[in-house]
Amino acid sequence: MPTQPERCPFCGLSEHDRGEGTTEELLADMAHLAASRDRVEQALVDRVSRLRGRGVSWARVGESLGVSRQSAWERFSARVS
Repeated sequence: MPTQPERCPFCGLSEHDRGEGTTEELLADMAHLAASRDRVEQALVDRVSRLRGRGVSWARVGESLGVSRQSAWERFSARVS
């Protein structure tokens, strides 16, 4: 039975998936990852805005993200309604 490729403990991607190839492949991967990061960040801002609109506390937002209330407030307060 073939063995599974080793996966990164942080992102869960295999070496192949992480783009351990040519310089051009790595640059393309980097652009793709940056675009993904931006989409995830915007989705987080949207969710935090909706939750705050429902009266959910910064403490609960922070807890959900694994950070303190203060960290959540510092990261999102200027960008949510």
